[in-house]
Amino acid sequence: MKDLSLLGSQNPINTQDLGARVKNESIARKPIKQKDSPRMTKKNIRFLKEEEVERILAVAKSGAYGHEPTDDSEVFLIYRNYMIILLAVTSGMRQGEIFGLTWLCINGTQIEVKHSLKYLQHTQVLTAPKNGLTRTIEIPVAVAKAMEAWQEYQTDYAARYKGLYQNHLNLVFTNVQGEAVNWHGFRSIFRSMIAAAGLDNFSLHDLRLYWGNAALSKGVPAKAVAKHLGHNNINIPLLIYTH
Repeated sequence: MKDLSLLGSQNPINTQDLGARVKNESIARKPIKQKDSPRMTKKNIRFLKEEEVERILAVAKSGAYGHEPTDDSEVFLIYRNYMIILLAVTSGMRQGEIFGLTWLCINGTQIEVKHSLKYLQHTQVLTAPKNGLTRTIEIPVAVAKAMEAWQEYQTDYAARYKGLYQNHLNLVFTNVQGEAVNWHGFRSIFRSMIAAAGLDNFSLHDLRLYWGNAALSKGVPAKAVAKHLGHNNINIPLLIYTH
């Protein structure tokens, strides 16, 4: 066993002497009690309300957060942006999971969440989701049909601009060249959306928080919410998404 005196003072404290000093109030308390043990605390979060989310969706669908589209590429982007918001609201997926979603992972109302788009050395690559948890989630039928319509539009757009649009990764959401969506650029777009909706201080992640809060409010068990959102700790939904 190591000589513990070598880890600190050459004159280690005598525990009996320490107790006497505490009793005599020569020091306020034992050092071991000076630091609180770490614990999970609930943050004060302002969740989006349903009518606020509806306003964001309406703005995204109309394109009212920017100028009138003047060509096919701008129409493409307005449609794409709306579909990103719609999926975020109705699936609770993380931003990286939405941008890393491929068409092979969608089967009707089921989505297999197995990729996340991340920045590594200034390059966007597909990696495993956070915590390495691959999961399958359900989306509403109406959203599944909207995704099918978006796929048809994207396929037609790729055919019309063959050579200019090349979606090598088969991504659900791309830029007008078929490449992965730029995170930073979309964050700026979302800020314009919420401003046009008369809101402030919200991010794309707040749509995930909205989904979790709405699910728990409707009586969905915390365990099911944790599984759907990709958390490996059942306590996380209760700490983060309750209101």
